[in-house]
Amino acid sequence: MYSSAGLEALSIARIAVLTALAIIITMIPAFSVVGVEGASITLGAMVPVLLGVLLLPREAIISAIIAGIFSTIIPPPGIFGPFSPLPLVVATIAVVLVYRFKYKGLIGYLTLHLGLVVLFIIVSGMRFFEEFPLYPWFHIVGALIATLLLILKRTWLTLLISASIAGVLVDHIAGSVLAQVYFPLVAGFTIPGSIWSAITWIYPIERTILIVIACAILTVLYKIGVPAPWIKQ
Repeated sequence: MYSSAGLEALSIARIAVLTALAIIITMIPAFSVVGVEGASITLGAMVPVLLGVLLLPREAIISAIIAGIFSTIIPPPGIFGPFSPLPLVVATIAVVLVYRFKYKGLIGYLTLHLGLVVLFIIVSGMRFFEEFPLYPWFHIVGALIATLLLILKRTWLTLLISASIAGVLVDHIAGSVLAQVYFPLVAGFTIPGSIWSAITWIYPIERTILIVIACAILTVLYKIGVPAPWIKQ
């Protein structure tokens, strides 16, 4: 049995280790950002899944905040400047809701994910309906798959897949909302509708790859019996 101080020390150690890992992962570029020269999507897009599954809820959110702050100063820097940590933190919350809080959490996740889709439509204005109305399609499909997996057969694997879908896709839609606000108001330019239309058919492939990678990493950890009781339900 650990004392209260011992448990707190273990918690701090977990946060430190996973935060360091998250920072390293966010430095690894994965895909170029269409329409933004020199910018790239890093493997950091799957960090919310790792934090939300491997850490307890409070630990995961603290770790996401710290890693997000570091992502603004460590190359490649976040494309949203000081607001770059927001998608990471919001996506980590989504994973925690799905992975830790079961059906009540699923409702919270759906509210968060679909709420961000609606917010994206709002901040895009009429341009959304005129130029890129199909943009959120993969988010609708992803949210539906995540929900059905948990309702039809709730196992550790389906829970992990649903959490991975939640984390990777919420990170994306949160970033999309931020792009529609940050670039016009802060950076001084608006992303053309043609770019959003092109991304519509690119991001599903990119995000699926990241979901698969996140699932593969965590499945291996689970199968080899990593000495981390917080990973198992």
